[in-house]
Amino acid sequence: MAGLYGIETPQTRANIRKDLKAVFQYNFRHSLRNHACTQRAGYAMGAEPGLVLCSWPKGGEPTLPFIYSGEVWTGIEYQVASHLIAEGMVAEGLTIVKAARSRHDGLTRNPWNEYECGGYYARALASYALLWALSGFRYSGATKTLWLGSKIQTRKFKAFFSAASGFGTISISKGRVIIEMVEGVLAVENLYLTRGGRTRKICLGITAKAGKKTTIRTAQSVR
Repeated sequence: MAGLYGIETPQTRANIRKDLKAVFQYNFRHSLRNHACTQRAGYAMGAEPGLVLCSWPKGGEPTLPFIYSGEVWTGIEYQVASHLIAEGMVAEGLTIVKAARSRHDGLTRNPWNEYECGGYYARALASYALLWALSGFRYSGATKTLWLGSKIQTRKFKAFFSAASGFGTISISKGRVIIEMVEGVLAVENLYLTRGGRTRKICLGITAKAGKKTTIRTAQSVR
């Protein structure tokens, strides 16, 4: 949550990455055939993949662990996946996302209802953090500052975004950032663009508006 809002914490990045790697290593299952879940096995079962809530890789599992420990919740999967991606472990994060979506493929389960404690359960909305993690999009309306940095190094990256003043799509391609507002406006005084591990500040003073592409050439006014 702190990362979502750009807030520094006393946590060290090395410890965060170490913990995330451990969660993926010990809790993700490419197949659940040998995993026993006696609570609500219908969330994920059989040969399906998934991230279980708890594991005891060094033994010591209680005779009666807490009742949800063997389950797979998409809301937790998306939270872990987005955190992995934000810390640069993109392949691991997308592996978890692919697992969750493969279980809700429209054949076995409803792709629009990742049910947990009831239908249309809110925890699955943690998936929205994937947009932040993959695009690096963050916006401060107070300072009119935009942060952007795709975790996927492709020739062109395009993602949806939403801010209080409007929503649309934002693209990153070689030498350009393109903002396309669907509705509303996005005023940007400064852009912090991260590419290849390097962050640059671009002074702008622009307002992107609906119905018109706003192109930012990333070589301008860089400090």
